[in-house]
Amino acid sequence: METTIQDKFFLENIKIGKAPSNKNQNLLASASLTLKGDSVGYFTITGFLIWKSKFEGLNVTPPKSRTFTFVLFEGGLWKSIKQEILKKYEKEGIPIIKEDGNGGYTI
Repeated sequence: METTIQDKFFLENIKIGKAPSNKNQNLLASASLTLKGDSVGYFTITGFLIWKSKFEGLNVTPPKSRTFTFVLFEGGLWKSIKQEILKKYEKEGIPIIKEDGNGGYTI
């Protein structure tokens, strides 16, 4: 059985979540991205990690385990995805301060 998909895909959404529970303090958040195809619908890739790098400021790694990377991207595409994830992270990283009703504030 042979399946051929010829479609254009567009970045539909990026979601930023909490970092997986882990003792690494450099791990800041997780991310998923949803792509939409012209005719085949949506698909989501989860498991991107956002972390502090000693050399590059913030960095993003694709979904992987210790020994296997689950998704491989062409270099130019990876650079674009990484930039979009970091933009979304920085936008959502600005805390929203609300009054707590007791004369104080919460984030």
